Amino acid sequence: MATNNFAKRGKAFNKRIEDARINFLVNSINKKTPFGERLRENYKSQFGYEIISVDNSDCGGNNSHYDMIITDSSDKTKKCEEKHTSKRVSATGFNKAKPWQNSVQAVNITLSKVSFANRYAKLYFDTAIVPTQAEYNIKIPLLTFEEYLKKDFFHPGVSSEYMKQLKEVFKKTHGEKAQVNKAWIDKVNTVNEKFSLSLSQEEKNEFINYAQKKIDTAFKDKDCWLQTSGIIPDINADGEYIFDKSSSSATFMWSSQKDVYVPKIMDICVTASLSGRQYAMKSAILNLTYDFDNKSSSSTYLRFRNFLSNFSTDYK
Repeated sequence: MATNNFAKRGKAFNKRIEDARINFLVNSINKKTPFGERLRENYKSQFGYEIISVDNSDCGGNNSHYDMIITDSSDKTKKCEEKHTSKRVSATGFNKAKPWQNSVQAVNITLSKVSFANRYAKLYFDTAIVPTQAEYNIKIPLLTFEEYLKKDFFHPGVSSEYMKQLKEVFKKTHGEKAQVNKAWIDKVNTVNEKFSLSLSQEEKNEFINYAQKKIDTAFKDKDCWLQTSGIIPDINADGEYIFDKSSSSATFMWSSQKDVYVPKIMDICVTASLSGRQYAMKSAILNLTYDFDNKSSSSTYLRFRNFLSNFSTDYK
């Protein structure tokens, strides 16, 4: 019996659903199901060419900015990104210029090429890392800042011997799933406040130029977008995600690259804050707000994506 009652949600869950939905879209188009025929007819109406085939075997990874590759009767291929919302959107309710409007357009931005990240690393090292040798009674010699910067700060995981031992002791002390920004809230907030208050216009400009190049590349790497709404999974008897029921009422819109507005960053604002309702649950946050040329803004964070490593941010 099919069901769509999902008890657990999170990043991994959302990725599984996205992958299953993309597979469903690709199979629907290639097998010319009723839903696939709707997608095909609308594509021809929008672009003037018939879809020959769609492939997603090498798409959707960290090194690509698109979810599928479409081959059409123009004998050319189009890199296409799908943006989905579970909310019901009418066929006329989508925005061609902003295909991410009902979803999220995220561009991951690593910060190893931006000089202010090194300054943040030094503040973090002096304020948060150095005291841990005494606080956690770590016997091996404290690493140098240069070693921390080279082996840990910008990388997917810590690799220096000191940081690996610190990670192990930290988890034993605070819990396997403890977050540094909560367990070290005062230290991290001190770093964030010092950094945000000392950020210069020159550092802002450097970041803006760097981030804009990343955003431009991510947008230019797509030839078209497919906005979808209401493609909600059920689970069949074999535990597989199926979308046949919801696809009959799903809505969608194709957008071409020439239709899409590519935002230009005019300024950024970096501030420190404490999130959460109660102090015990609060987390030290380094907020980043983008101001764009169309008078809109978007907020995200400057943060570590792993235990005191992989310092990065994104555009949303």
